[in-house]
Amino acid sequence: MSTSHDEQDPPEHTVGPAPEGEPRFRPYHHPAAGWGAAESVTRFLARERSPVDGPRAIMKMNHEDGGFDCPG
Repeated sequence: MSTSHDEQDPPEHTVGPAPEGEPRFRPYHHPAAGWGAAESVTRFLARERSPVDGPRAIMKMNHEDGGFDCPG
């Protein structure tokens, strides 16, 4: 049995417009995340009802000694 969904072509993947000119760089000497990120994580943990395990997992992330480091 075939549906119209099965017969559709997969969506094309796009990457956006080509850059114009040379890339620009400015030094940034501030944290990559701040209070907004902390608030967002707190809301997520509250929504997931994970007041103990969530923060415990976060404290293990991105550390050289036993945590994991997300590539990129």
